[in-house]
Amino acid sequence: MKPTEIAQRDAQIFDSLREMWESIRHLQGVKKIIGDWSSTRIERINFNLLLPYLSGTKVLEVGCGRGNLTFTISQYAHVVTFDISRGCLNYAKELGNLEGAFCFQGDVRSIPFEDSTFDTVVATEVLEHLPDLDTAMKEITRVLKPGGIVVASVPNMVMDLHPFELLIHMRNQDSRRHLFRLLRRQESASSNLGIYDRPFLPKQFRKLLESYGFEVLKHKTSMLYFWRLPYQQVILFMDKYCPSTTKWFVSLVIRSSDTLFDRELPLIKWIGMRQHILARKVG
Repeated sequence: MKPTEIAQRDAQIFDSLREMWESIRHLQGVKKIIGDWSSTRIERINFNLLLPYLSGTKVLEVGCGRGNLTFTISQYAHVVTFDISRGCLNYAKELGNLEGAFCFQGDVRSIPFEDSTFDTVVATEVLEHLPDLDTAMKEITRVLKPGGIVVASVPNMVMDLHPFELLIHMRNQDSRRHLFRLLRRQESASSNLGIYDRPFLPKQFRKLLESYGFEVLKHKTSMLYFWRLPYQQVILFMDKYCPSTTKWFVSLVIRSSDTLFDRELPLIKWIGMRQHILARKVG
């Protein structure tokens, strides 16, 4: 498929994301703890990276999704946001998350603003879904002022090198070839939702920003890889027979791992499921 065809297809898939978000809101027990953590942790980290640069600035958010980060930013700065999905925009409006922002349906490959309009650009879990990444990055760079700030987060390809996932990738020749092509960013990963999804190795993500004239100020990962097979089945089994203990244990794992990632200890610095970059446009 051509990049334009992929973007059109994905826009329709993103329209249905409200069903997933609504299901997270109604989870119970340990699933709710994990669901709330996984759906808010990335946004919280990106906001914390942004906060020192927000006062008196004009912010462009690329891909608002359900608008949680949009709402938080709007309490500190003037924010303009857009999403390729009308369904996402409508859902964010229903939640009241776009009340303090100027929002519209748009495509990051053609941002309708003049050069050097914004002090800051935010792209949370967006870049990995763009088959035409070069055009998008050029547009982001174009609308950002010299010396402006960009904050972006993407999936970490390292999670596909986890021992259990690696065993799955190694099971046959086709799977091995798929892994090698993923590592080289030559094809998309298989997404449960069917959305185009191409994760980055840490070096690739950093190089991406630097190749478009950005100086990386901060680069980190977050979120311990534990809610996947076989751990997922173990946790659900524990939750069935000792729910209070399981909730306590999972909460402890989350709090402890988040603290370790925030301290950026060398042994775990790059193994998080998500990676975040704070960078400044040079020139």
